[in-house]
Amino acid sequence: MIRTSTVRHRREAFRNELIGPTLAHAATQSRFYQEHLGPAAFKVKTESDLLSIPTVTKRILRSQPLDRLLTSAETPHVVQHTSGTTDVPFRVFRGRAEVEFIRQFFDGQFDPFGANGVRLLSLQPSYHGEGIPIPVATRYSSVNVMDEASGEQDIDQLLRESSSAVSGPVVITGLFHHVRYLTAKLLQRGCDLARLRVAGLFVTGQHVSARWKRILEETWGVRVVPRFSMTEGFGGAIYCEFCRSYHFDHFVVPEILAPFSDEPVVSGIGILHLTSLYPFVQLMPFIRYRTNDIVEILSTPCSERFGLSVRLLGRWDHAAILENRRGHYRVITPSPIFELLENFPVINTGDPYGNINGTVLVGVGNPCFRLEVEQSRPFRLLIKIELRVLPWLFSEVCDQIRAVVLEGLARELPWLPSELGEDSLQVEVRFFPPGSLGAFEPGAIPEHSSDEAG
Repeated sequence: MIRTSTVRHRREAFRNELIGPTLAHAATQSRFYQEHLGPAAFKVKTESDLLSIPTVTKRILRSQPLDRLLTSAETPHVVQHTSGTTDVPFRVFRGRAEVEFIRQFFDGQFDPFGANGVRLLSLQPSYHGEGIPIPVATRYSSVNVMDEASGEQDIDQLLRESSSAVSGPVVITGLFHHVRYLTAKLLQRGCDLARLRVAGLFVTGQHVSARWKRILEETWGVRVVPRFSMTEGFGGAIYCEFCRSYHFDHFVVPEILAPFSDEPVVSGIGILHLTSLYPFVQLMPFIRYRTNDIVEILSTPCSERFGLSVRLLGRWDHAAILENRRGHYRVITPSPIFELLENFPVINTGDPYGNINGTVLVGVGNPCFRLEVEQSRPFRLLIKIELRVLPWLFSEVCDQIRAVVLEGLARELPWLPSELGEDSLQVEVRFFPPGSLGAFEPGAIPEHSSDEAG
């Protein structure tokens, strides 16, 4: 029996073996990183040594000419880009050497389903660009359910293969909103999803709420495994059902830092920063990259084995910041409010994927709301919520939502009164008619914040 501490030590040893070459590669091959990191890059030998070098943001990387940022003048082998849901889309370039290394690294060892004849179906979004080809010991296929031209045909193919007894079971993997869209489309067709030969759902990308996780599991009759991932770099974190937190891959180095000072956070809430390790990432390094994801460090039964365990709390640019007279700040994260609001169908969902191919799928998107703070005394937190109807025609519904939100805040944020002291806080919930707030929820970050939307 392997002791849990040994597993954790092997993970740390793997990272520490690659972290020196990662920094040296970036500092010698990229003119930007050579200047940004300086001589300190060559002294980094362990994870803890990363504290000696500066962090980097999307804004900084996007501002660099490619001939300064990239480590080679080669033509990129794979071009991807972020979705742009919270900021200007950002292109990510991958070289032939790293793509080939990833292929060889996983070749023959990545067999997640054993010899059970399970097939893997990926809901590949075309707007993210090309995927990284990771070999798996199973039949692999990819469909784009969001494409107007081929989406319906791909769904038909999925239904045929998932209903066939000779094809074997299917594991579906895709972005959270794509899985939601596929689920809604199939239900709209009258399909009994629990009767299909689907063995599981791997959901990537956005925060997966408890409500949607329950809906997907009950509808499909399978386990839903959320995974944190991003286009930038390589690697992420997977949700653990046992301890209800996320654990990070061994080929990425996570750090949780204070949002304004970049000091390490050992408990509580901070901003996630990731370093993607060489040779998994080569052409476009991401060193101490600020993801703008708010996470909470948890102490769980798995922490001894896997190291860092975190809970995802939403995006920094969607949060509200309270700073009192003593210079202390507190973050009101969006995810608790998100989970409260999505229980009310009268609240508008601004996700553009809720209306595709002329079909309106009401409720598939995210609740449309904004958090804003007036740094007055007392503080004033304004929660703006967009409805599908005219608010003044449904005042009783608005009162019900307001009461749920205020009760939920008091339950989720019990520290508010004691922490703010004489500054105190007034919370106001306002309702707006359809189209007032837009598709996404811009943040309420103070102007003196050290960073931008991710």
